[in-house]
Amino acid sequence: MIERTNVNKNFTNMRIHHGQKRMIWQKFFKLASKG
Repeated sequence: MIERTNVNKNFTNMRIHHGQKRMIWQKFFKLASKG
């Protein structure tokens, strides 16, 4: 049970981290396209 919640926590953290990365990349590309 504990191990399972740990895995879920890690998965959620990964998803959040990935979402932040995507947001940063989108901002970067917007700035780059403005030139």
